[in-house]
Amino acid sequence: ERQQLGQEAVADLLKALVPTLDHLDLAVGAEAPEATRRQGLGLIRRGLLGTLEGRGLTVDDPLGQPFDPERHQAVSHEENALPEGRVVRVLARGFAWRERLLRPALVVVSRGSGLPGGDSGTTTAVN
Repeated sequence: ERQQLGQEAVADLLKALVPTLDHLDLAVGAEAPEATRRQGLGLIRRGLLGTLEGRGLTVDDPLGQPFDPERHQAVSHEENALPEGRVVRVLARGFAWRERLLRPALVVVSRGSGLPGGDSGTTTAVN
């Protein structure tokens, strides 16, 4: 019975994703200007994300938040004017499903500044 329920859940997700594949096929074959194609891909991305979030996926985009080793993986540190331990760049967002971490966010973390007044003389582009 459990196996049957699991198979039905997978089938439900796959059925929900089929329209996204249809839209991707149309986008790949479309003869359209670059701006139109980018807009279409953005719509496909939002639709896919909506489908996954509707089934319990959560996205962690921790830009500007304190570094949390339980949810983030620091790939480097950077001196800047932000307080020490803040996420200054997100290289890849994190994902969780029903409180279960699927992938930590890959981030660059502020090391703070070695200069008085909080100005290290270097700036960080934050998207």
